[in-house]
Amino acid sequence: MKIDTTKIKNIVHTKGEKLKILAFSVVIMAVLIILDQLSKDIIIKYYAVGEGKPLIKDFLEILHIKNKGSAWGMFDNKPVVPVIVSCLLIILIFYVYSNLIRYRHFRKVRICVLFLLSGAISNIIDRIRIGSVTDFIYFKFIDFPVFNVADIYVTLSIGIMLIFMIVSYKGDDIDVMLGSTTIDSEGHYIDKSTGKSIKRSDTDRDKDSTSI
Repeated sequence: MKIDTTKIKNIVHTKGEKLKILAFSVVIMAVLIILDQLSKDIIIKYYAVGEGKPLIKDFLEILHIKNKGSAWGMFDNKPVVPVIVSCLLIILIFYVYSNLIRYRHFRKVRICVLFLLSGAISNIIDRIRIGSVTDFIYFKFIDFPVFNVADIYVTLSIGIMLIFMIVSYKGDDIDVMLGSTTIDSEGHYIDKSTGKSIKRSDTDRDKDSTSI
């Protein structure tokens, strides 16, 4: 049986395309991490811990704090917890990304994952370099926990991905991300454990056509 390579190219990235995507991903992540690290280095250089500067009176200010916990100061008294959680999260995300990179279908999610990885890795770099994370963005008007640029990467990427999951993707797509399902050259979802095609509703297929 002759394989329709045109259909395959419309669904699955070629090896060359995957290499280009990987190279692009490394560059984007490097830029995002450098931006976060530079912002923290500037704060460390010009502000002592506990010092700050109002940007918008009684609304937004710079406030330099050291966070031994995770995002927004959680687990501050148990610094080992965020380190372990972050490492496990990074490993899981890399695994998910290895599944996403195979298909054109997941371009939007891949971009979000790059921001998520960049934020998680940059905060891990802080913990390795100085033993804590430098936070400095403080919304005073609601007394929101102080955070940093990497936290913004993580929070926004997760929020946008959740929206994509509702609007553009369905349960079978999540199975593909987690590696239990693949997509063949015809666009059929195949259960890895059984090798059988998964029947999808017309609504699911309509969403696929708008997402690829």
